[in-house]
Amino acid sequence: MIPKLLKRLVLSALLTGVAGGAALAHTPSDPAAVKDLGKLTSLSNLVVQTKVTKVTYKVSSAGANGAKPMPYTFVTFSVAGVIAGASPGASLTLKFLGGPDGQGGFLSAEGVPTFQVGDQDILFVVSNGAASGCALVMCEFGRFRVYNNAVYGTHGEPVLSLTAGKLTLGAGYGPDQFHSISYPTPSFDEMMKNPAFAAAVSGGGNNKSLSAMRSQYAAQAPKSIVIDERDSAGIDGPINGAAQAVAGVSVQQFVSSLGAAAAANATASLGTVQSASPSASLVVPGDVPAAPPASSN
Repeated sequence: MIPKLLKRLVLSALLTGVAGGAALAHTPSDPAAVKDLGKLTSLSNLVVQTKVTKVTYKVSSAGANGAKPMPYTFVTFSVAGVIAGASPGASLTLKFLGGPDGQGGFLSAEGVPTFQVGDQDILFVVSNGAASGCALVMCEFGRFRVYNNAVYGTHGEPVLSLTAGKLTLGAGYGPDQFHSISYPTPSFDEMMKNPAFAAAVSGGGNNKSLSAMRSQYAAQAPKSIVIDERDSAGIDGPINGAAQAVAGVSVQQFVSSLGAAAAANATASLGTVQSASPSASLVVPGDVPAAPPASSN
C-alpha cells in the first residue's frame, strides 16, 4: 500500500502544481528573442556550456507575514566552456524556485526548468537566482538542452537549423531523459507531516502500530521518487505524447553560431555571475515587508 500511496501523493502534487503553477510552457516576454541567439545573448550576463554535477534541495522557513515555506533547487554545473561573459570558474551553482517539499509534494513552478545530475545544457544566465525564482534569461527559454551531441529547446523541441543566429525549432517532446525527475524519497516521519499520507496510513481499519508502519515504509518505499513531467493523462495513465525522433543540430554548429552572434551583439551587461549558496538562509517570498515610503516632512 505504501509505495502506491506515495506515488499517488507525489503525482497528484506534480499534476496540480502544489503551492504553485504546473510545469507548463508559457509565453515569453519577448517571443522574438527565443529564436534569436543575438537577442538572447544581449539579455544575458553569462552564456555557458555546462553539465549538472549536483542537485541540492532545500525548503525555506515560513515567512513572518504568513508566507508558507517554499522549496528551492540549487543546481551545480561544471563549466565546459564560456561563450560570452566572464568565466565563473570551473563550476557554477544557480538557484531555482521549486522542487520536493520533503513531505511527498513537489512544487513545479510555471516556466522554471528542472535539472538532474548528468544533464548537459547551454545556458543563458542573467543572475544566480538568489533574488528571484530563476537564474536564466526568460527562465525556461534561457536553456538549450544537449543530448547525443544534438541541441534541443528546453521542452525537447529539436533545433532544426541556424541561419545568421536565427534558429528554427521543430516539434515534439524530445528524448525521454529530458522529462524524468528523480529525487530522494522522504523519511516516514517527514511523510507523516503530510495530512493525506498520515490519514491514509492511519485509517481504513489499519491496526498496525506506528512503529510497524515505519518499518514497512523503510522496507517498501523506493530510495528515490521518479516521475515523468508529461504524465498529464492521469496518475496511472499513459504518458501523453510520444518522444520526438528528430535530432537537433550538432553542438559544434550551435556553439559556432552562438559565438558569432555573441561577438556581434556584445553588450556591457555581460559580466561575472557569482554562485548561489545552498547553505545561505532562504527568505520565502513575502517574508520581508516593503520599506515604508519616505516622509515628505
